Amino acid sequence: MVVNRPPSDKRKPGRRPVVNTFETYGNSDPLDPDIDSMQLAIIRSGKARGTGILYISYNDRSRSGLMTLWLPSLRKARRISEPAHEDTWIGTNLTYGELVLRRPEHEDHQRLDDSVFNDCLLAMELNDWEVNRYTKKLPGPQCDHKGKPVYRVKSTTKFKNWWYDHHISEIDKKTFALYRTEYFKDGKKIKTVDIDWQSLQQEDPRINFPRYIYAVTHTTGIDSMIYVPRSTVFLNQTLPDSFWSEKTLRKYGKR
Repeated sequence: MVVNRPPSDKRKPGRRPVVNTFETYGNSDPLDPDIDSMQLAIIRSGKARGTGILYISYNDRSRSGLMTLWLPSLRKARRISEPAHEDTWIGTNLTYGELVLRRPEHEDHQRLDDSVFNDCLLAMELNDWEVNRYTKKLPGPQCDHKGKPVYRVKSTTKFKNWWYDHHISEIDKKTFALYRTEYFKDGKKIKTVDIDWQSLQQEDPRINFPRYIYAVTHTTGIDSMIYVPRSTVFLNQTLPDSFWSEKTLRKYGKR
């Protein structure tokens, strides 16, 4: 479930957050040696219901990823090169750069002093009139990660005239889970992204899932929250590579 709210000064009784439910399917081990991964998402509710997104990334870093959009209102699919890094995902204030496109070589990195994570992860705090049958399921702030040792890394963008100058990340030393990213522009904190990574009880402690992602833009108050209940996460399913295709977008992307 993804929940989006307008700027703080635009919120008022009667204007509830925009909610969409969606399904995602990821393939991190495709048979084609040229393909790095395949991701498919289908929006299941809201005005965009039936919209499908298929994204394929390649092992050749010089090759742009390929995105296919299924638009149910037009009954057509559109193929485009990978989106711009600053484009936002499904109406959120999270960019494609943050979610899938940004790579280590796009920034200069500096390791800061190690620390412990000493805060609760932020979450969307709703007014009574913003709560409905979907949003009442959203979790509150997560404090279970307090006290965990973390690496702190400062990453400065190489892009000119970018929407941020640098960001500081707090990363779990054991699982490498990224708990918090704070973005800065002209010396001011402009955005925070918190992720509540939870274990999937696998032998490798790095195998986790994001129970929720919460992003807030401090300059406007615009915020977004993606919530993934554990009961909806399944590993190592038997699906052919052909599942990640335009045919699947058409099949599942019906209004």
